[in-house]
Amino acid sequence: SLTGDALRMPLMLQLHGLVPDDPDGFRWSHSAADDLRKIRKSGFTCTIAPGPDQLARFEHEFSGPALRARHETEVIIRTGARLRQEASRPGMEQVRLWLAGQWVGTMLAQPVDGTYYLHTIGWLHGDDQWLRRGVVTGLYWFSILRARELGLQRITFGAVAPYLEDGLLQFKGKWGGVIESGCQKFGDMHLLLDPTHATCRRFLERTSLVAWGADGRFVVFSARRPGSVRIPATIASGLARWYRWRQPDDPAGITDHADVPYSLRAHVIPEPIAS
Repeated sequence: SLTGDALRMPLMLQLHGLVPDDPDGFRWSHSAADDLRKIRKSGFTCTIAPGPDQLARFEHEFSGPALRARHETEVIIRTGARLRQEASRPGMEQVRLWLAGQWVGTMLAQPVDGTYYLHTIGWLHGDDQWLRRGVVTGLYWFSILRARELGLQRITFGAVAPYLEDGLLQFKGKWGGVIESGCQKFGDMHLLLDPTHATCRRFLERTSLVAWGADGRFVVFSARRPGSVRIPATIASGLARWYRWRQPDDPAGITDHADVPYSLRAHVIPEPIAS
């Protein structure tokens, strides 16, 4: 009975991208190009190992500490039997990063039907020094090179939170990650929002929500206009429509669109998205 008033959102967003024919010659964004210069200066090298190789060490020294340090209370860690099961899937491999002869990072990845799926990431002891040296950028970069080496056309960057200010969404987007409505697999959540409630309003003022539109495409509900939320062009390309939360100085009105739950139609204003 509450469906018409609830905002339906993906629980997580799955990001996909195309593998460039020539990653070294590809015209990356300024941010990605700066990151590439950083990892080249650091001097990372890469090797490939089978998925199950030294898996216990990967779990305890790399993925576990790194993900806890990165995500804190929101962390989701594959441990024990779950990680062993994942690592034993056909074709699963470890993209390993090395610095001065030391193994410092790994991406667990799998080629399937023309797509390179990035699964679990980790860096040595979850130590910030490797982040400063660019280990995460290095793992994504060498994973892209590996996908190209295998002759794959697509790469799946994994899941991110469904709001535009999410750091992982920003990071994966600059490497070509796109949100495609037909490739989501994590299920949905339904939010009942009261924009007149002070706590809810503070949340909405700082968080641009990515929700399902009536036509199965992605729409945004944000306190800001398109263009004032800095997102990679690849992310913007996956957004069909944009709704801005009405401010006190905006004229009163009703937004009568099937994207918008009934309870929110007096609280939003449609904003054009530049093509």
